Amino acid sequence: MDCTFKYRLTFIFSLNCFLALGQISMSSLYKEGHPSQVSGYIKKITPVDQYIIPAALMTIGGVTIATKHIIDNDAIQHYRERKFPSFRTHVDDYLQFSPFFIGSLLSTIDKKSDQNLFYKRIAFNEIFISFTVPLLKSISRVRTPDSNRINAFPSGHTAQAFSSATLFADTFGQKKPWICIASYTVASAVGILRVLNNKHWMSDVIAGAGYGILSAKISERVFSTIVHPERKNHDL
Repeated sequence: MDCTFKYRLTFIFSLNCFLALGQISMSSLYKEGHPSQVSGYIKKITPVDQYIIPAALMTIGGVTIATKHIIDNDAIQHYRERKFPSFRTHVDDYLQFSPFFIGSLLSTIDKKSDQNLFYKRIAFNEIFISFTVPLLKSISRVRTPDSNRINAFPSGHTAQAFSSATLFADTFGQKKPWICIASYTVASAVGILRVLNNKHWMSDVIAGAGYGILSAKISERVFSTIVHPERKNHDL
């Protein structure tokens, strides 16, 4: 039975990483204008396609909370209690913001990056996350695994981590796949630590990842088509 729990845990985290990396690959295809072969037809990735994976992650988390299907939260929680009962760390509190700090450093080095736009998107993203995540928590009213607090869904740390990773990858990783991989690996590590710290259910983390990517994509949309419409053909 332990092996079953272990495989479930590994599979879900792998799915989380895979979908996140797929998201940035989709974004890169769209931005660089490369065609994608689908069902024998050539079509380009559209702006709408960028929302498919975050929507899928949020749906998986939401359906799990509502129906107890898709992800076995209890099984993963029991496995965590048996294998990592006293695991505690605060690394995730800082790791969630690491792409922003690294991005700020790179923006001063990489003269080709749009430093001003990067900071504007960060500001918008932080305001959006700060207001909407607590609202969603108050609406969903999901109890955290370690207490009777009803602010578990979605995971704010994971939302922050994946929004940071997406902004970082969008700005610096378009032609550097290793940057995309590194940023989403860090974000996934935050999700893992939230579960191991007994602060969130797996469904909270999955939904948080999707919401974080969505937040970053909304900021991209705002600044490319509304605030700076001249960027529409380049920075969608």
